[in-house]
Amino acid sequence: MIAQLRAANILAARQNNRYDNFARDLDQITVLDVYRATEPKNPFLVPDQETSGQCSVGVAFPEVITKHFAEVQVGIEQRLDQITVQQLVDETLANIAEHENRKEA
Repeated sequence: MIAQLRAANILAARQNNRYDNFARDLDQITVLDVYRATEPKNPFLVPDQETSGQCSVGVAFPEVITKHFAEVQVGIEQRLDQITVQQLVDETLANIAEHENRKEA
């Protein structure tokens, strides 16, 4: 995965045996960038292709649902393009702080 992120210009060359050297500011890297770098050919939803060829539903349904999954994929990618890595870092740090505050209370 590290090599894929480097090839996509998300991670820069490793320094001091650490892989946290980002090639761009975190607010310039979207989750879609990371997704495309690591899973470039794999959609989120894939219908089962191992259905029985003897069953008319098993033959027809994967073709029918694939069209709908393709539409959903577009929507997912549009949303992922709106979420930055910086946003995820900020939300994660806030969530950690919230959990720590609960422990203290």
